[in-house]
Amino acid sequence: MITLQELIEWNKTRLEPWHGSTRMKNYPLTPLGMLRLATADIDIEGITCSFYGGNDSGDIEDITVYKGNKRDIKLPDDIQTIVEDQFWRILTEMYGSFAGEFTASGEIDFYKSTEDRPDGYIDSSISEMVLSDDPTYYFED
Repeated sequence: MITLQELIEWNKTRLEPWHGSTRMKNYPLTPLGMLRLATADIDIEGITCSFYGGNDSGDIEDITVYKGNKRDIKLPDDIQTIVEDQFWRILTEMYGSFAGEFTASGEIDFYKSTEDRPDGYIDSSISEMVLSDDPTYYFED
């Protein structure tokens, strides 16, 4: 099993100046596993990532770390980098480069641990819309 320090060091060697498919290769754990390990020793309940994208561009709007009513808990820089990278990894797996005639926005939530899911889980609330100049695209006979 990889340790947190090994994960931080590994992540430093994998970073690229942009979020692209080259960052998708050779991860030692799933996004959930990476998020669990990165936050194991931090007293939080979860993390919410708000995003938007489509028409050849996309971005993370905000990452909120929370515990109860306390929002915007500051993570150590190394951990914040891993968290951002894993949310980008999830978005890239879902939408690729955001290229195409569509828009998508929403939230991806990482819940560190719950009573019924002690190992945590990832959930999402996403709105998508296909864009086209062809009015028949939306209605098929």
